[in-house]
Amino acid sequence: MKLEIREQAPKYIEILAPIVAVLFSFILGSILILSIGENPIATYSKLLFGAFKSSYSVSEVVLKTTPLLLCGLAVMSALKVKFWNIGVEGQLCMGAWAAGGVALSLGHLPAVVLLPLLIFVGFVTGTLWGLIPTVLKVGLKVNEIITTLLMNYIAALWLNYHVYGSWKGRDGFPYTEVFSASASLPNLLGQRAHIGIFFGIIIAITFQFLFEYTKFGYKIRITGENPKAARYAGMNVGFITIVVMSLSGGIAGLAGMVEVTGIHHRLHPNILLGYGYTGIIIAWLSKNNPLAVILVSALFGILTVGGDIIQIHQIPSAIVKILQGLIFFSVLASDTVMRYRVKRENCFSEG
Repeated sequence: MKLEIREQAPKYIEILAPIVAVLFSFILGSILILSIGENPIATYSKLLFGAFKSSYSVSEVVLKTTPLLLCGLAVMSALKVKFWNIGVEGQLCMGAWAAGGVALSLGHLPAVVLLPLLIFVGFVTGTLWGLIPTVLKVGLKVNEIITTLLMNYIAALWLNYHVYGSWKGRDGFPYTEVFSASASLPNLLGQRAHIGIFFGIIIAITFQFLFEYTKFGYKIRITGENPKAARYAGMNVGFITIVVMSLSGGIAGLAGMVEVTGIHHRLHPNILLGYGYTGIIIAWLSKNNPLAVILVSALFGILTVGGDIIQIHQIPSAIVKILQGLIFFSVLASDTVMRYRVKRENCFSEG
């Protein structure tokens, strides 16, 4: 018996493989939960359904889903042209920094003027930060994984430089003054969730239309699947990569703007919570499908809020991170199942 590459996986395998992979990851998680003396069924019940027991919990799910959705879309769009944008965390940071600076400087402006300006500034700053490794990749063939990753640290230090320095609040602690009310995104139903979730949903739907039904979306798909064929067909692969990465960095910058104006209402060193790195997992699990990013982001949002709930019951919230990792590796394994099949070889010679 040997493994051979499938020309095309059957449709039922494409549907069942990720579902089985997720279920398998929960089974593995059950072993971990049993090892700490807890009931897996009760734990999963609190983890998955506890987030829907009150309007506040549902609001928190929407709140956590918002940055995950935007970061997942940022990574996904870059992957469409086979660009590994590991720098979403840094682009988010720079978008937050720029939006925060404008909010502090122009907080006297009315919301109808200031909020669109903050959206624009956050998006453009994320775009510019993302274009640095893109130009290095397109022009000098520098590995984008290294440059985007290292630029995350530069962005974080740049934010700290301002928060600990000239932007420090009057009370002397390392955070800025609170933004004015006009620099805050409107909340939903009186809870902490805000309208930022609609930014992600609109972008996901727009991407779905762009990638599936437009000429430029077709060029993006060809560039990602076969750059040599794209060049042979006369497509400007470098230009397409730059445009797509401009969108990717911009969406990440928008995520930063949404975070500081929707939740924190000020800049401080702890606004970076790893959403950019989680976005990589979300994009991969979504198979680069924009609409699937919405669903996977919601799942991760539920798990995040569920982690807070189980912690109240003296169960370590770190289980959520482990479970997310198990889901990621299980789905990676399911990809192998879809790409290969077992073929029997005839061990008996003729004659």
